[in-house]
Amino acid sequence: MNHFIFILGFFISNSLFFIGSTSSAESFKLFRATIGIKIHYCTAPKSDRLLLCKNSANWQNRKAKVNDRLRSGDQLSVYVKPEENSFVYLVNSNAKTASLIALGDNQNNVSAHSLRVLPSIKEGYEVDGNEDIELFSIICSSKKLPRINQLFSGGSVKVEKWRILEKKFFDDSQIITSSKPEEQLQFGGSIRGLDSKPFIKTLSMSSGKALIVRRYQFDVKK
Repeated sequence: MNHFIFILGFFISNSLFFIGSTSSAESFKLFRATIGIKIHYCTAPKSDRLLLCKNSANWQNRKAKVNDRLRSGDQLSVYVKPEENSFVYLVNSNAKTASLIALGDNQNNVSAHSLRVLPSIKEGYEVDGNEDIELFSIICSSKKLPRINQLFSGGSVKVEKWRILEKKFFDDSQIITSSKPEEQLQFGGSIRGLDSKPFIKTLSMSSGKALIVRRYQFDVKK
């Protein structure tokens, strides 16, 4: 009888350990997404930019760094590819104000494993050069973030208000790892002189808890 009780106790304790381990694994399930910005820029000298930048042969592209430089007239394309159904938000800010960029009907809904290029595969956000510093915050979340829509319900807000909310998202995201650039997706499309090499292959995948925040700061030269 004692032997039976010992075996039964051992079985129950190991079962509880297995259940606990499974629960812990599920609780540590990471939210993963590939996020980045492509910069399209004209290579013509400043004195001839007005004329030569009309020729697509004078345009090139590169991957943006988190701290980078831009010139007036450069264009930005935002790339997002999540591992599960997600919601994407894009906030543009400067030294004084912050604005939520309208993505259009259902454009902030991104299906799992699908690529979303903002504003579109053939267009970019053009830098007007009116600000010395431009920041773009890309938020990708497994759930809707109503606090963002509430903050910007009346349009642009003081940048301090956005920084407070953004910090909360940074604290919640706690980006854990970045994998090597992926080698899976093939697609075409170009903006002015862009090559056909898939840009998504150059980006790393980030992992966080329930959301990921990527902020890019650009010094702008007119």
